[in-house]
Amino acid sequence: MLNHVDAIGPDDVWAVGITSDSAPLLRHWDGVRWRSFAALGGMLRLYGVDGLSSHDVWVGGQGGVIHWDGSTWTQVGGSEPDTQLVSVDGDRSDDVWAVGYGGVVERWDGTSWTRFPNQRGSANGVDVVAQDDVWIACSFALEAGMLHWDGHDLVPVNVPTPGRDSRL
Repeated sequence: MLNHVDAIGPDDVWAVGITSDSAPLLRHWDGVRWRSFAALGGMLRLYGVDGLSSHDVWVGGQGGVIHWDGSTWTQVGGSEPDTQLVSVDGDRSDDVWAVGYGGVVERWDGTSWTRFPNQRGSANGVDVVAQDDVWIACSFALEAGMLHWDGHDLVPVNVPTPGRDSRL
């Protein structure tokens, strides 16, 4: 099962997920064929991928974040081993965000991760527009909400939820 795909170009596509026997699935399309990689650091499930360039790819999953530098995958930490990071996005190597279940919101500054408090519930998706413009989709029970990073603060943004079964 594929969970996420990110295309840097027509001959540079990354896909992550879980195989039918629950092993991590990490693949790269080079325009001719798919190449498989083994996940690092005991990551059991892979949920999100973001390719900034051919030599700068980030993958989030259960157990943290791994980074591709063009030749090697490296564990770059992130959350505790049981945390599931479901989305990862960045605009450059020293500005990468990872979010996940349990309200995890983290930012990589090129050296270390900073965790931000999040009272909006599970963080389900992140989109980095710029260093001072990051959007995070959250949910708590049946309520939807967002967080916005303005370069200084992570600010809650209400999103109208028109019905009981509506989800963001």
